Amino acid sequence: MSVHAGTPFNEATAMMPAKIGPYEIRGVLGRGESATIYLGRELFPARDVAIKVYDPRLLASEDRALFRSLFLKEALLAKKLTHPNITQVHDAAADDERVGCCSHSRDLEGRAGVGSPTAMVPASGPIV
Repeated sequence: MSVHAGTPFNEATAMMPAKIGPYEIRGVLGRGESATIYLGRELFPARDVAIKVYDPRLLASEDRALFRSLFLKEALLAKKLTHPNITQVHDAAADDERVGCCSHSRDLEGRAGVGSPTAMVPASGPIV
């Protein structure tokens, strides 16, 4: 199935947001113990993006500030990495409800079936 055709309705997609920041959410690429990765669409420049959003329910309220700080530092460092085998992080955000990062991947553009994000990333289980 192509991710561009839409993600089938199930419990995982029932809670899927329509937008995260400026990104239109088109489907769920994967879900792990600590995060969900969404297929998003950036309108300018027009491209598909992977958006990793960490599950805030896993953190106690006293740990949120520390986790948010560590996450943003990691995202800032990851944004500086450039390599053909590393997905480029180009956006990260944190608020009181959630933290997440957005990356552009050549693998997401125009692919369907074999080699598509749904073929590469399991629908459930750990995201590694």
